[in-house]
Order: sequence, then C-alpha cells, then structure tokens
Amino acid sequence: MIEHVFGGGLKAQGDDQGMISVRQKPPGRLLWSSQGRHDGHSKSITALVWSPDGRYLASGSADTTVKIWDAVTGAVLQTYTEHSAVVCALAWSPDGSSIVSSADRENPHLWIPCLPPRR
Repeated sequence: MIEHVFGGGLKAQGDDQGMISVRQKPPGRLLWSSQGRHDGHSKSITALVWSPDGRYLASGSADTTVKIWDAVTGAVLQTYTEHSAVVCALAWSPDGSSIVSSADRENPHLWIPCLPPRR
C-alpha cells in the first residue's frame, strides 16, 4: 500500500489492486474510493501526490497511466496515457500548473494537465 498525506488533513492510499481511497485525517472518515469504478486504474498504484493546493490528487499505476482526481468528489479529471511502462514517480510544479511523471526505462515526461478553472 502507498500513502500520501496533504497538510490540510487529507490522506490518500493506493493498493495493489489499483484502488485509491481518500480519507479525512482525523478521524479517518472515507471521503471517496475508486473501488468498482470503470475509470480507475486497472493495476497497482505506484505513485500518489497531492497538488500544492490540495484540490487534486495525481496517481500513477503499473497500468502505465497517470490520473488526475478531484480531491473532494473523486471524479477523474484527466488520464495521461503517454507512458509505455510502470509509472514510478510523480511531482507537481510548485504552482500546480504542470506535472512531471517518470516511468521505468523512460525519460521523465513534463505535461500540463487540463483542469477546470478555479472558482
């Protein structure tokens, strides 16, 4: 299992089945889960990272994709499919405008996710 905690009190966990769950920390109340979703990952979660503002969660997987999730609703906002190997690392830029993703035996990819405008 892999975990990433956001300073605002959210904890994301990913497992070997490709499921992600986000909990409020404390008391640990489940906010959302990707279990049983058709748009979730199909293989193990290998990387998780919160956006700097905590609005989004990026997840990487052995299925070679990176997904951007809405932190509150759990909706998949974008799926990045340009890797051909297991995604092993993710990082947001400090301003949250871009992501670097890395996969086994590949050069890192720098990309700009298409996210909804801030309200």
